[in-house]
Amino acid sequence: MSAQGNIILAIVEGPSDATALVDPLSKLLRNSQLRDLIADGDITLRYLYAKSHPGMTGSNMEKVMTKLIDADIKRRHVYVRNDVTAVIQILDLDGAFVPDGHVSQDEGLEERRYTENSILTPNAMETIRQNHEKQKNIRSLISMKDIRLGRRDVPFHSFYMSRNLEHVIWDEKKQLEPEGKSACAKRAFRRYVQHPEELLDLLRSPEVMHGFKSFEESWNWPQVADNSLARGSNLGFLLDVLDPQNM
Repeated sequence: MSAQGNIILAIVEGPSDATALVDPLSKLLRNSQLRDLIADGDITLRYLYAKSHPGMTGSNMEKVMTKLIDADIKRRHVYVRNDVTAVIQILDLDGAFVPDGHVSQDEGLEERRYTENSILTPNAMETIRQNHEKQKNIRSLISMKDIRLGRRDVPFHSFYMSRNLEHVIWDEKKQLEPEGKSACAKRAFRRYVQHPEELLDLLRSPEVMHGFKSFEESWNWPQVADNSLARGSNLGFLLDVLDPQNM
């Protein structure tokens, strides 16, 4: 084990998620540090990122996670496998579980738009195909309870943000450009890094947690009807699913 030790890796899609969430949430842990691992995209749609994620396309989700971690270790040289005591993943749902009939084609659009109960897209068939792929891989991640790192199995948990980070934190329903996402993330960091308990209160609020009684139950909600387009998250269960010594 290196000097780092007791690291909980947080695999996130992009830098905005890392900025807004990782440092504030890490301050809630007493005996571990949360360290971000930016996947540079939605790894549940890894076939779309074959060039940026070589070798991922044919792998199952556990192997994908392991490859991401090993690549991060090699790139950063600041921790080793034995430092990792748990791995979490924070996913944007982006309406992935909506019924196919709620995906509508509008060839006048350049990119997707979201409403409360539908996805508008320039290519409905491609969006449906992506949704099915994402559903399959998310369900695989939900079923994973641990991940093999070297000769050890360490706990693994997937959390979701619905529809995405900005929707959960700021109730922002519009699809933001990268500059807007970055600005929202920095605003969240400034607000919550000194008061991480306020972030936890938000994540546990009725508007976000929807009365879930357990982490396991919380994954049922986004898979029903149009809920994966609505505001919601199960990240409020973070401390409950990690080792109690971190609480």
